[in-house]
Parts: sequence; C-alpha cells; structure tokens
Amino acid sequence: MCGDKGSVSVYFIIITSFVFLFNALFIDYARIAAMNLQLEMSARAGVRSVLSAYDETLYEKYGLFGRGGTDAEHIFNQVVDERFTGGEGAAVRWLDIRREAAHINTAQLLGTHSVFERQVLEEMKYKAPVDFTIELINRFKPLAEGLKEAAATVNVLEGIRKLYDERERKLDQAFALQRSSAQSVRSSPISNLIESGQEGISAIANGYPSYVSMLQSLPYVDAQHAFYIFQAINSYQKAANTTLNELQISSRKQAEAHLANSEKAKQAVNEAASLNEQIRDIVNKSGQSAAGSGYEALYIQEGAGSSQNGQGTSGVPLKSDDLKDIRANLNDYVIDSGWFDNYQEETEKQVQDYDAIQNQINDFVQKVRGAMASQDSSLSLSNDVWSLRQTFAIYKQKYMSPASVFNAREQELNRTVKADKERKEHEKKAESKWSEARGLLKKVNALPGTNDASEQFKQLRQRFEENMRLNGAANQLSGEPEYGDDPSEQADKSMTSLGSMFAGMADSLEKVMEALYLGEYGKARFEFFEPERLRSIFDKNASNSEGSGGGTMLEVSSQEMEYMVYGFHHPTYNLASAYSEIFAVRLAIRTMEGLIECKSMGHPLLVLAAAVVYGLEKALEDMIVLVKDGSTPLSKYAAVVIRYEDYLRLFMLVHGSREAKLGRMIALIEQKTGYRLMYMPTGVSSEVTGSVNLWFLPGIMKQLANAGLFNGKVVGKRYETTKTMAWSYL
Repeated sequence: MCGDKGSVSVYFIIITSFVFLFNALFIDYARIAAMNLQLEMSARAGVRSVLSAYDETLYEKYGLFGRGGTDAEHIFNQVVDERFTGGEGAAVRWLDIRREAAHINTAQLLGTHSVFERQVLEEMKYKAPVDFTIELINRFKPLAEGLKEAAATVNVLEGIRKLYDERERKLDQAFALQRSSAQSVRSSPISNLIESGQEGISAIANGYPSYVSMLQSLPYVDAQHAFYIFQAINSYQKAANTTLNELQISSRKQAEAHLANSEKAKQAVNEAASLNEQIRDIVNKSGQSAAGSGYEALYIQEGAGSSQNGQGTSGVPLKSDDLKDIRANLNDYVIDSGWFDNYQEETEKQVQDYDAIQNQINDFVQKVRGAMASQDSSLSLSNDVWSLRQTFAIYKQKYMSPASVFNAREQELNRTVKADKERKEHEKKAESKWSEARGLLKKVNALPGTNDASEQFKQLRQRFEENMRLNGAANQLSGEPEYGDDPSEQADKSMTSLGSMFAGMADSLEKVMEALYLGEYGKARFEFFEPERLRSIFDKNASNSEGSGGGTMLEVSSQEMEYMVYGFHHPTYNLASAYSEIFAVRLAIRTMEGLIECKSMGHPLLVLAAAVVYGLEKALEDMIVLVKDGSTPLSKYAAVVIRYEDYLRLFMLVHGSREAKLGRMIALIEQKTGYRLMYMPTGVSSEVTGSVNLWFLPGIMKQLANAGLFNGKVVGKRYETTKTMAWSYL
C-alpha cells in the first residue's frame, strides 16, 4: 500500500515537471515576442524622432523638409533607450531590454532631383492648379481664338510678303532689261543714221545718182575737171562706207545686247513665275486657321476658361472673322500663269522686232555696195531707205517712243504701286519703331553690374553644375534673345512664341502638371526683379535716379525667378531675356489688335505693315506701363491686368528642361542658405540590436532559435535580435 502511494507522488512530480517546463518555455517565448515588438516600436519611434528634427529655416522659407538640428545618432539612441526602460517614471520594468548596437543611415537626399521635385509637388498639388487656372489661363483664354487667327494671318502674310517682294523685284529686273535694250538703241548711232534726213542712209540714197553720173562723165572731161570729180567720188565712197560700216557694227552690237538681255529677262520672268506658284500654294492653304496650334489647344480646353469674377470677359468684343476676311483677299497677289507666258513671248518679240531692223540694215548695206559696184543709173535706193525707216519706226513706236508695249507692261506691273508705296512707308516707320525697341531692350542687357554680382553668379554656376553632375543630368541653356532687322518677321516670331506659351498652358492642364507646379513654386518661394527699377530706361519722362536701385539690383537675390526661367550665369542676361520675351508677347497681342484696326486699308500686305507699326507702338507703351505699375493690360479685347511675375510663370512653362529647372532651384536655395542639399537627407533608415535575458531555459531556446523557429539568436542567457526601420518625410 505504501508503494502505491509513492508511485502516485512520483507521477505527480513528473506531470508537474512537464507543466513547469511547458510554462517556462512559453514565458521565455512571450518575453521574446514582447521584446521583438518593443524593439520594433522603439526603432520606429527613434526614426520618427530623428526626422522630427528638421531644418526650420528651410521649411519656413521654401516649404521643404530636410534633416537638421541635433545629431541623428544621439536622438535615435536616446529615444530607443527611453523606450526600453519605459522612461524615468516607469515603476516596473517587465523587460530588461538592453541596446547592444544601433546605427542610423541617411537616405533620399534633398539635392536629388526626384526627391526635391516630389516635395515641391506635394506642397503645390492642391494650390497650383487653382491659382494658375483662375489667375492666368482664364485671363488669356478669351484671346486664344483671335490670336489663333492672327497668328495664321501674320504667318501667311509674312510668307507672301517675302515672296511677293522677290517676285516683283524679278519682274522689275526683267522690265529693266527690256528698257535697257531699247535705251541702248536710242543712244546708239543707229537711230540718227536711219532717221536723219540729211545724214546716214538718206545721204547715201540721195547722193547715189550724182555718184553714178560723175563716174559716167569721167571719160568726157579734161584732166583738171577730172581731179575735182575724183575727189567728189572718193568723198562719197568714203562717207558711204563709213556709214555702212558704222551701221553694221552698231546693229550687230545691239542684236547681241538684245539677245543677252532677253535671256536674262526670260530667266527673271521664270523665277518670278516660280515665286508666283509658291504664293499660290500659300494662298490656297490660307483658308486653314492655325489648327493644332497652342492657341487652339488652350481654346478647346473644357472648363479651363470659365470666367471668374468677370475676368477676361470685359473689353471690346473680339471678332476673329475680321482676321479671316483679311486672308480672303489674298487672291489679288496671285497672277495667272498665262500672264508669265505672254511676258516671255513679249521679251522674245522685242528681239525679233530688232532682228527685223538688223536684217533690213544688212539688206540695205548689201544693196548699196552692189549698186556702187555696178554703177547702174537706173537703180534707186529710196524705197530701201523708206523700208528700213518703217521697220525702225515700228520698233521705236513699241519700245522707244511712245513705247506702247512698255507702257502697257508698266501699267500691269504697277497695278499695286500706290498700295506698295504706302506699305513701304509703313514698313520704314516700323523699322524705326523696332530700332527704338531694340535699343531699349539692349539697354537692359548693358546695365552696369558689380563685382559682387558677378561673383555671386559665378558661385551660383558652380553650385548648379555640381548639382547637375551629381544628378547625372545634362544642362541646356535657353537661347539668348535675338534682335533681327525685320519688324514684320519679328511680329511673326512673336506670334509663334506666344503660341508655344499657350500650348504650355494647355499641356499643364492635360499632362505636364509638373511644369505648372514648378512654376508656381518658383513664384511662391523666390524673388523676382521689380520692374519699377528699370523705369529710367523705358520711360523717357523718368529721371535717371528713378528706379535705379543702385549696384545691388543685379545681385542673384533680386532676380531669382528670372534665373530659374533662363539659367544664364550673368548679372544682366536673364533680365534682358525676360524683358525681350515680354515685349514679344506684347507685340504679338498688339499686332493682333492692329490687324483688326487696319483691316479697312484693304491691301493685305499694307494691313500687315500698318498692324506691325500699331503693334510696335502699343508694345512700347506697354513696356512703359510695366515699369511704372509692375503690370500691363492684357488687351483692349480683354480688360484684365497681367503682372510681371505672371509673365515669368508663363515663360517657365516653355523654357528649360525639368532637370535644369530643378537644378537652378536647388542652386538658388543653396546660394541663399549656404546649405548643401545633396548632403541633406529627407529620410533615414535605422538598424538597432537589442537583447533580453531568458528566465528559465536558455539552452532549449537556443536550440529552437538554431532550428529557425524564431528570428534572432541566444547568446549565453540572453536573447538577441536586430530590427531595421526606414522612414521619410514623404
């Protein structure tokens, strides 16, 4: 019986041991699980605490997050340790976690374009579309259709103008060659030899009977009389031969000149005909508006142009049909192909008419020489003289006096002479106005800089190039402003340039939102050059002291937005480019107005010339208003105001690559703050190793860890594991 009772105790002890062992394993496993959770939470808290130490200056001025302040390792270790211990007020420490190792790695450097852009887009993604759409796109949209038609009109007229002027020059050249041939005949001895009543061929014909009579009387006179007769005979022969030789030589030269001039004239007419066909092609296509242009792209934007607070709706109604009507009159510039064929025949006919004179001269010379040799008293040269004079009279009537052929041709060539004369006067005036505008714009480029400003731009360039190199991006500078000599061509270029801006606005609503955000970020965070500081240049009534700003006005800090748009590392180039482009925008809009204002002039090229004069005059006035008020009216057809910085926002859409814009922004921030954004992290990753003591069975837990039943390892009587955690501002 006693033995039975002892077996029960042993059995109970065995069962209890297994229960204790099971509980011990679960207690240690629970401590391991709790330790893993605590370690992960501590690492997360440590990383977030590290990122909470951001640079306040960078955020307040530029809205960017970058690590700054206290050392990251110190913050991380301090937070992790506090989380392990439960803080100073913790009464009970259930886990005696010990930090074995900890390390912080920086990531996502702010100077990297993708990181910088992501922060910019995050800040601007709600504000930029609303501001840009309401403030700018709605203002420009009412002009889109009119500018589309104006651009098409100016482009067509400018293309025709050059071809038209060249065609007319070729036709004038051909006509001048024809006149040269006739004038050469007029100034040659031929005219006098044929038409004179006492000399030339008349003298030969009139003296021939006496010449024959004297020859026949020689056998019947004495020696003394024979001497005088011989003298008279020799005098006649010499005079006749001299006249005939001179007539033949001059005639031959004139024939050669006629042929050479005719070939040149026909070549000029052929070239004029080719130019005429080019004009015909342009006119045939002139009915097409600027389909697919930037103007149209913005105009068809759904919902983008709904007016806000009446903006863009006030002003004089814009009738784009007036611009189409100008292009409807272009057929007047196309000459029928048969006209050129007739002109070719006319040049050939002039040669033929002169060849008839030459043939008559050759016949006359041959007959006179034969008559002088035959000494036939029955021959008469009067009919030959009359016939030669008649042939010459026909040529003279057509080409010399009254020059009926030339008069008719000149009347055709001068069909638009009055309009062309008036057009040339307007073009001359436009050249004067454009010269004035170029002079003012070049003054901006010639502003006196300082050594400090030059040094700042030199440093800025170094920062920019370093950032572009570290980002593996290529830099492409914007083109410098070009000042051509032709104001009409400049108006055409301005229309094209403004069309690109309209396309940029349309694209920003459809697909290129990044460019819009960058432009809006630049406007919100960077400084621009106050237009009033250039008043002394553009406003003749302003004193030299007005708006001077001293030598500091060309420093980097006063023209940050201009640098962002154009990227020139020079104190004046960015300003010069900005004002040149603003003038181009004003010229395009004002030229559109001019086309409508001058439509009543009728002659399309005259309308273009007058419109360019109007555009230049009004654009110059706009520049004066800009430097006085810091803004310009958009147009008489859209009574809204466009600020100087709004123009820069537009230009931001069409200038520079994404990489270049980001690189310039980063360089400007570094220049202003002295920071190196390429070494300023916006994210961190941590690696922390912790351990906790095992209470019961460290050997068994080590075997379980080696078997891979849980992460980490057992070292002595402590369980040890590592946690990795990463975080960033975005």
